[in-house]
Amino acid sequence: MINSQGIILTNYHVVKGYDTVTVTIEDRHRTKGTVMAYDDGLDLAMVKIEAGSWPFVPISFDRPSVGDEIFAIGYPLGFDLVGESTVTRGSVSAFRPEPRHTMIQTDAAINPGNSGGAAFTSDGRFIGVPTSKLMKAENLGFLIGLFSVSGDITRLLDFRTEYQLYINGFEVGQNKRMNVDAGTVMVSQSPRSDGTYKLNPSVILTASAPPGYQITWSGVDSEDNQFATVKMNADRFVTVEMRPLPPTITPTPTPTPEPKARRQPSGYIPRLDATVTGVKFYEEPYGGVKHEDREYRVYFDGSITRFIGWEMNLHYPASPIKREFVIEWVLYRVGENKYLGRTDRNSYLGPGWSGSYHASSWGSKTPGSYKPGAYYINFFVDGDLIAKGEFEVY
Repeated sequence: MINSQGIILTNYHVVKGYDTVTVTIEDRHRTKGTVMAYDDGLDLAMVKIEAGSWPFVPISFDRPSVGDEIFAIGYPLGFDLVGESTVTRGSVSAFRPEPRHTMIQTDAAINPGNSGGAAFTSDGRFIGVPTSKLMKAENLGFLIGLFSVSGDITRLLDFRTEYQLYINGFEVGQNKRMNVDAGTVMVSQSPRSDGTYKLNPSVILTASAPPGYQITWSGVDSEDNQFATVKMNADRFVTVEMRPLPPTITPTPTPTPEPKARRQPSGYIPRLDATVTGVKFYEEPYGGVKHEDREYRVYFDGSITRFIGWEMNLHYPASPIKREFVIEWVLYRVGENKYLGRTDRNSYLGPGWSGSYHASSWGSKTPGSYKPGAYYINFFVDGDLIAKGEFEVY
């Protein structure tokens, strides 16, 4: 809580999809909170509760120094660890610049559930919001550095009942058709005569691009290829990119021998009597992405791509027992004589299931881990090559 008006600063992913939330204060008081503003690109949101004599801490926009001692306060593991909040201690390890803000790396313990909490220096300055951790390593947590978002905090605190919509930096006006990038965007609802929308309407955006172009949205609440939706409960800044699809590259066989003699993909797993109905690829941020939020693609922008995930869909006769198996997958880049990654994914088919999906990913927290070019993955179960998937990075 950052002021006496009952304003709470948290992560957007904590309140995503909700207009109201229940706020528990000091493990005792429960009250209703309203999501007043958010910025999904920064992963920050403002929640307002009834004003009262609540304790609060002002934000410090001072930049800490590497080596400064800090304390992180939050609720790791959420409801799995009931009771009072948890305090962990560490130091500022490094600064990791992002396009719109800077992350503070820390060795203070950050775990799922800490999101939206607070990090303080030893002299009591509130300098960061715990947001994520690197699962593949120990003592690598990240805070949103509040020193890097002072202007955005001021904007998010400017609660109003009317807001403006911008697409690719241009304010949406009375003309519902806007020329953007290589095509156009149609807006389902024009703003009022003063250029603003009233609080909370959902505006549908429809992008039209020339044939052979790929449409990519950012700064929206939902998207489905050429369609996107934004909810006007803050000034919204939408970006839509329309880029030509790269020419299709037919992968050539790599000279690298397989670990064992393998058949061509069979699309079938004998001991499970399971049929592979498809392999799809999607991009995900650090920490993964929910199944319903995955956007399946074949082409990925290497300048921003971090993790590329695969999803394999299976169909099989239902069984009364749980059946466990292991998917082995090997990642190759076409034209190179070695594989880039090779790992196992423990999977299972649950009792009564007749279909399921199984997924994993490979990449880096820093963009650029994938060089431009064509890639493919071979999938194995019990030594049998069951499927092959291909994608391209440009």
